[in-house]
Amino acid sequence: MLKSLTVSNFKIFESPVTIDFSATGNYAFNKDAVKDGISKTSVMYGKNASGKSSIALALFDIVANLTDNFVSTKDYISYLNANSNNKPAEFKYVFCFDGKDIVYEYKKTNIFTIIAEKLTIDGKTAILYDRQSKK
Repeated sequence: MLKSLTVSNFKIFESPVTIDFSATGNYAFNKDAVKDGISKTSVMYGKNASGKSSIALALFDIVANLTDNFVSTKDYISYLNANSNNKPAEFKYVFCFDGKDIVYEYKKTNIFTIIAEKLTIDGKTAILYDRQSKK
């Protein structure tokens, strides 16, 4: 289950922004919305141009990386943040399976070009790939 998402230099977000689904607070009104301490049902609301669509696209960006599913490039016309000075967009997804955190992080210069990836399972780095330093 997705525990948290952090994104920076992507679309509207220049500085890192984290959505933490484990910060559930008191869900006494609907206990079915939380499973194993993580919100499994959430609603996001806000003013126009506040970043709701950018968060949704960040949530789906991982699908484009890990599957063959088609991604509509029209949604990614401006991939990097406008104030980016050509820094890569950075994504960090924390999943929790059987009480263990699995962290998948990557950096991209555009929708198709991954320049670094890291996979950590229960605190141990399993994969580290960095095209910039050729590691």
